Amino acid sequence: MVGMIVFVAACSGGDDDNTGDDDDDDDGATGCPRALAAEDRVRYGAIGLPYTGASDPADTWEIVALSTTGGVSFTGTTFEMGRLPFGEVVFTPDGQVGMVAQDDGTVGVFTVSATGVPTVVHAAFAGANFYASRVVIDATGEYAWILDSNFPKNGGGLYRVKIGCPGSAEGNGALTDERMLIESKLLYDMEIRTPGVAIVYAKSLGDSAFANDLHKLSLDPLDVTSGVDAFAADDDAIVSDLALTNDGNFALIADNNAFGTGNRVSVVDVVPATPTQVQTLSIGDPVSIAVSPFDDVAIVADGFGNGVYVLEYDALTSPPFAAPVELTYAGGAPELPGNFVTIVRGALEGNAYLAELSGIRRIRFEGGGQVTDEGLASRGGGVENIVGAFGFPP
Repeated sequence: MVGMIVFVAACSGGDDDNTGDDDDDDDGATGCPRALAAEDRVRYGAIGLPYTGASDPADTWEIVALSTTGGVSFTGTTFEMGRLPFGEVVFTPDGQVGMVAQDDGTVGVFTVSATGVPTVVHAAFAGANFYASRVVIDATGEYAWILDSNFPKNGGGLYRVKIGCPGSAEGNGALTDERMLIESKLLYDMEIRTPGVAIVYAKSLGDSAFANDLHKLSLDPLDVTSGVDAFAADDDAIVSDLALTNDGNFALIADNNAFGTGNRVSVVDVVPATPTQVQTLSIGDPVSIAVSPFDDVAIVADGFGNGVYVLEYDALTSPPFAAPVELTYAGGAPELPGNFVTIVRGALEGNAYLAELSGIRRIRFEGGGQVTDEGLASRGGGVENIVGAFGFPP
């Protein structure tokens, strides 16, 4: 689950060399910090509808409303962009701009009004050098980080683009000022641990001497400070998701490589100066992870196994996570579950939403190790109702 990166950047200064050197200046760019929207409000997110009724690929997206009491409703308001059958739509802190890395390597960008009206900004923003695999939006809302999971010779690396301000010349949400910050090989995911420090999964990152795949990355100044091999027994891992416990103590890395070892979640202690791998959990097809904001459990979606598994968590025990236990479902198990989006603010704190074949399932973290399935909000049957990528604003 890709979180929002805290990256505090100056609003002026620097030379606009755009060389791709590993620096962190803003090259003369000015930005507009976007404050978090009210924590208790109707949130307007989006889902992809990647197929037509005839099972042909589709570029359709739909606005989805999340009520102040946690209910999901499909508005019927649609728009056309690129497509992504699986993944996450991410939003600026104010909830106005949504972005998604699409399956052709472009980035789709749209805005959403306070009443849920979408406007497409970029149907398919094609970077000059990147092939986008994930998008992360920094906590200021001024920039988006683009992850390209290719090899370095094919553009693999971490990129940054500026997000246009409301009323600016480039337009609200428009992407400009692309630059590579650091080269990488198989950069699968990135999460923030503390302000200015990211946890990154990549087979290699920059010219780091650390022969590892899980890295601590200082963002200001940009520097790979340490790392560890999260899957020491082999090099088979294809990482589907990376999540951090709410306390920032542990990283959970899901490997769902169907052709290698796979079927596992690695747990890494990221508190020490040099991270330490402490545990490996076996789960059938771990496609996504959600962590409780109450630091008592994590849940893992098993894609092909059509299940969700609960991992009890105690930071003071060794190992910190208990063996997976399948969730008790309301109205049947999930079908082809996808990615999680967890709300961590306001009255909905602890509500996790899971995309699956025909809708969005609500799962509630209640504290004290309790997890409750609240059931599926179904969009209906038919191929045209299959839910692809989705997301809600913070």
